[in-house]
Amino acid sequence: MKKTILLVEDEIILAMTEKMSLEQYGYAVVIANSGKTAVGIVAGTADIDLVLMDIDLGEGMDGTQAAAEILSMHDLPIVFLSSHTESEIVEKTEKITSYGYVVKNSSITVLDASIKMAFKLFNANRKTRESEKRFHLLFNSIQTVNTLYEVIRDANGTPVDYRYLEVNPAFEKMVGMPARELIGKTLLELFPKTERYWLDAFKDIIEKNAPQRFEQYSEELNSHTELYVYLPQYNQLAMSSRDISDRKQAETALRKMNDEYEALNERLRSSLEELHRSEIALKQNRAALIRAEKIAKIGNWTLKLDTREIIASHGSNEIYGVNFDQVPLSVFQKIPLLEYREMMDRALADLVSKNTPYDIFFRIRRQSDDEIIDIHSIADYDRDSNTVFGVISDVTEYRNAIRDLEASTEKLKRSEQRYHSFFNLSNEAMLLTAPEGDILAANSAACEMFGASEEEITKNGRKGIMDMTDPRLAPALEQRKKTGLFRGELTCLRKNGGTFACELSSSVFSDVDGLQKTGIVIRDITARKQAEERAAAFLADKELLLKEVHHRIKNNMSSINGLLVLQAGTLKDPAAVSALEEAGNRVKSMQLLYDKLYRSPDYDQLPLCDYLDPLVDEVTSNFPNRASVRIEKDISRIMLKTAMLQPLGIIVNELLSNAMKYAFVGRTAGLVTVSATVSQNRVILAITDDGNGMPESVDFEHSTGFGLVLVNGLTQQLEGMIRIERGEGTRIVLELICHQ
Repeated sequence: MKKTILLVEDEIILAMTEKMSLEQYGYAVVIANSGKTAVGIVAGTADIDLVLMDIDLGEGMDGTQAAAEILSMHDLPIVFLSSHTESEIVEKTEKITSYGYVVKNSSITVLDASIKMAFKLFNANRKTRESEKRFHLLFNSIQTVNTLYEVIRDANGTPVDYRYLEVNPAFEKMVGMPARELIGKTLLELFPKTERYWLDAFKDIIEKNAPQRFEQYSEELNSHTELYVYLPQYNQLAMSSRDISDRKQAETALRKMNDEYEALNERLRSSLEELHRSEIALKQNRAALIRAEKIAKIGNWTLKLDTREIIASHGSNEIYGVNFDQVPLSVFQKIPLLEYREMMDRALADLVSKNTPYDIFFRIRRQSDDEIIDIHSIADYDRDSNTVFGVISDVTEYRNAIRDLEASTEKLKRSEQRYHSFFNLSNEAMLLTAPEGDILAANSAACEMFGASEEEITKNGRKGIMDMTDPRLAPALEQRKKTGLFRGELTCLRKNGGTFACELSSSVFSDVDGLQKTGIVIRDITARKQAEERAAAFLADKELLLKEVHHRIKNNMSSINGLLVLQAGTLKDPAAVSALEEAGNRVKSMQLLYDKLYRSPDYDQLPLCDYLDPLVDEVTSNFPNRASVRIEKDISRIMLKTAMLQPLGIIVNELLSNAMKYAFVGRTAGLVTVSATVSQNRVILAITDDGNGMPESVDFEHSTGFGLVLVNGLTQQLEGMIRIERGEGTRIVLELICHQ
């Protein structure tokens, strides 16, 4: 089935090119030209399998922001595809759960491999999370007490103590302590009175690698416990236990009642009255026994070997799902499942002939409801009466929990095997290390990169592959120690002694044994570094050339203005002189804008106040009545594109010139106000004078004067509106859409 990729790219030509290449490799591709569009597509469909995300998406939401919003809705693999390789750009992606970072213009083969690797990583991570979730759910939900220990050994490798790695709620309840006070501490730290017998028993299990079952009484907890101890994996000890205090009390009560029963039989032979009282006591004891068995969920049975008959208690009948009182042994031998019968016959024979302890687990199909039940049975043989006395308990829940736990452990092992397959088959150079620098494993890609075998790499450790004189190495190790993660560039060593620049991603994790390990992915970026150096040199040359071009343009503008001034000085016609002076002023307005842009770090835009403020001073200073006219300026700091500023400057030049020429004829003083504000995404520019006023016959649409025609044309070019407000003087208002 085709995988569907959401390609997020604001450059449509690049997007179409990448779409065509990906479709040739068998992918279905959906294009989004902005982060907002990408979020909408993912929110509206569940058919996206992977997102290829550009970082720089122009105005609005960038790639990392879009990725974060997508991941808040859906668990998808995201691969960043960008032309940016600067550390600050790459660092923005580190807080996002991503599965790769591919530089634009990489070959389609590299991109296809990165996408496939992202799918593998995503599937592997999802399966691991599901497996761990099921394991912890099982571990914490079962009623049986469960603990997992790390084996602590002395210098000779002998087990001496056991550190708590994990406990379930049932264990917290049993010991009356929360997990946070247990995890990380040892058995002897928390329970220093632990008998030596248990430490020796645990040691014996570890050395023989054989599980064992025990019963113990704890003075500190005042409880009887049945324990099943086994080794889930190397250097770990697991223990499942359950409180059998009730059962022990029931057994004690049962034995006591049996003793009383025998005593009553003796007294029955001496007196009929005693017989009557004994019968009453026996009935009471039998009722108490039934109650005790029901509470403890146990039963008892007696086998008379002379008659080969079994007497079963009420509790035994309930567990087996039968209603027997006294039946032949052969009838009971048919109740267990077929595969357990031979083992049970042998255990009974060994008890009678060799006095071998009778302690067995078996399964039956309960006759009352046809369910499979797990049974635990223990028995003792009385040679004098040739009778076997036994106790059984229903341990179905306990045994199911053990089986589920073992199945979860097996799933974890298979998950680890899949991880090793991914590690060994990856095209990326990968290392598995200990945090202190020992290299535990290297895949084939790493061996090829360093020119050494895995044995050589693991033998030499960190010093064999890293340039230890690189000043960036120590801060990198410190960062990984504090945060568990490092991504950056370092210098690596090949086996032949040569060095090369590398991009390294390193993260610390805990393996299934609870030991800290470090996963490292290394990329040889020698070619990229060389390309960056060439690009930097090329950019420096271009910047030098650009400065020279700016200098020449500035000189040319000054020359044009100078020529207009010289030409005006040779003419006698006032109208011609005025026209040339006005043309010179227009050149000056453009020259002033160019000078501001030349000095600004951003050639594309400029604050309006930085341009208009000196322009107003420059224009008004050329008029003879400047000393008698007061100029007021209220220009906000509005960022505008260069394409708007140039025509805007010419408009201000024309309107100010008209005000200075005509508004104050016959007057000795006046006021001109220039203001610029932003309201509802519109720039409002106003030039106001308190002069004689503009005649009603003058407007912008029907004027024959070049200046007003020019102003009207430039206003249309800017897609703006201009109007004249007449009153005590004249106010001309220009409104433009604010393209910041």
